[in-house]
Parts: sequence; C-alpha cells; structure tokens
Amino acid sequence: MREEQGGVYDIHVSGNASLHPTPRYTLEFSWGCSPENVEKLVATVFEEVKKIKTNGATETDLKKVKETLIRERETAMKDNLFWQQVLLNTYRQGDKLMSLEEYVKMVNAVKTNDIRRVARQYFNETNYTLGKLMPMNE
Repeated sequence: MREEQGGVYDIHVSGNASLHPTPRYTLEFSWGCSPENVEKLVATVFEEVKKIKTNGATETDLKKVKETLIRERETAMKDNLFWQQVLLNTYRQGDKLMSLEEYVKMVNAVKTNDIRRVARQYFNETNYTLGKLMPMNE
C-alpha cells in the first residue's frame, strides 16, 4: 500500500511461472485510481522496481510478505482446488509436494539479497505490456 498526497493506493503484485508448453513467467502490478493519477502511479511502480533491483526488499516488507504467504497457504490448504493445482503441478512440472512445515521453512529462508538477485533477473523495464482501463467519456 502506498500513501500519496492524501490518497491511499493498494497496489497488488502477482506473478506466475510455468515450464510448459515453454518456460515463461509473468509479473502483474495492478491498482485502482482516478484517471488523472494513472501516469503518476505507473512512474511510482517503476521507481519501486528500481529500488528493489538496487537494494532488495526492506526487512519490514519481506517480513510482511512472508507472513502473508504462509497465512494464505494455511488457508488455501483447506480447499480442494488448491490440492488439485498442487497435484497437477507435481505431475506436470515436477514440483515438490511440500508439507506446510517445509513450505514455511522455504519461505523463511528467503533473504533480502535473494529478492534483489531475482528482481535484477526478472524485472524487465523494456519488455512489458501496459494496460489501462479508463472510464468512457459520456
């Protein structure tokens, strides 16, 4: 979440990686805002990406992300759709079937320098698609 000139913008970041049919990954940044703030927030996202590529994640942010990932995993494990996807990925992509304890250990092993290294490898400021959903003028 980012607070800018009295407004709060909740920016969602998600990613996906796949080996089949060909190796690829996607990163998605999304948020809602008024049309006059779109360009400012796009610039802000690129600034934040540069900071992460230079410094990695802050310890505070990394702690929050780890807590969120673990909490979401605990909740998702109660759902059949989660298990269907886990088993499918285990079969198709060779993912390791992990217990919650193994998952927590893996998540907690991630350090700030790991985030910086991955950001440098995968955050690409020249190969992206920018989509804007703007209100129609009446």
